[in-house]
Amino acid sequence: MLIDRIAHRYAKSLYDLALERKEADEIYNEVLALEELYEQSRDLRILLRSPVITAVRKAPIIDALFKGKISELMRQFIVNLTRRNREALLPQVLAEYRRQYRKAHNLTEARLITAHPMPEVLKKELQAKLESQLQTTIIFEEVIDPRVIGGFEVQIGTSLYDATVANSLRLIRREWSLN
Repeated sequence: MLIDRIAHRYAKSLYDLALERKEADEIYNEVLALEELYEQSRDLRILLRSPVITAVRKAPIIDALFKGKISELMRQFIVNLTRRNREALLPQVLAEYRRQYRKAHNLTEARLITAHPMPEVLKKELQAKLESQLQTTIIFEEVIDPRVIGGFEVQIGTSLYDATVANSLRLIRREWSLN
């Protein structure tokens, strides 16, 4: 819980500063890119988590790594995070910034689980229906899961809408077992 509170404070500081400088949208896009980079780059994860490399040595490495590739605000933020020995919290801070930005802009993340990629037309139709019901803008995170068999499942926060073939088969099986 302490890590979450620390990440929240750093993300809020970054968000407030980005708003003040009118760079919140740019920083949000960089947050998404940095989250993806962190997920894909084993070397970056090792660098940020390594207790062997001191913050004094990490800061110039991180500065050189990101110079010219991300905004000055984001680069300075990451370097300052490193100088304060909080660089290992970067993923949590990025996730918290994303959450704060989406909340402020009435964006809701929904997890769309299908057996195969859903055609764009159907996805847009589903998105429009959800947006009209929930009065928010939906951002889909698509997950392919062959166990779904067909249909789709949508998770929004703690709510779940299960329109999968696998769920229908489970319901039929349960009904038959009761009879």
